[in-house]
Amino acid sequence: MTGLAKRRFGVWLAAAVLAAAAWAAAAQAQQGQSQQGRAPQEKPKAEARSLRREMARDLFNITPEQEKKLQELREAGRKDRQAFHDEMLKMRGEMRELMKDSQANAAKIDKLIDSRARLRAEQEKRAFRSREEWRKVFTPEQLQKIDKYRGLFRERFAARQGRGTAGEGRGWRTGNGGRARGWRRPYDAWIWY
Repeated sequence: MTGLAKRRFGVWLAAAVLAAAAWAAAAQAQQGQSQQGRAPQEKPKAEARSLRREMARDLFNITPEQEKKLQELREAGRKDRQAFHDEMLKMRGEMRELMKDSQANAAKIDKLIDSRARLRAEQEKRAFRSREEWRKVFTPEQLQKIDKYRGLFRERFAARQGRGTAGEGRGWRTGNGGRARGWRRPYDAWIWY
């Protein structure tokens, strides 16, 4: 490389580094402005939840009494889920400790496994009962409208995912000439009500 070519390369390299630095600084400044005054990821989620509830309230004609009852059910469900989560964490810790011990009693491990299975089964039963409680809050007309929108939402979601209907099971996403791109979990879409 000649002296002139080296200088040109150096100038181009310096210009590229300066451009990259300016771009990074601008992106960071823009991100700082958009997140100003927000707790990380808290406000957007809360705002989205609030917006969904407002839209549902208008769409399904939810009365203030129904909204109050729904809020009570949400709060009870939150407390229930937190208690389940705490108990499962405690059991996982116990299981981890038992598995570390090479002389662990098999009966203790079996008992803990059975306890965890029982806890999960109870949680699923509570979730089903909770759903039934939620449905009792609405009028038959509201339930009909909710079910209609839930069905439409599932169809739209399934169409976007390239499947016939949502919840048909697990499958490989394909694209790029039919080659698999990765594993996708089934999604049973629920519209908030």
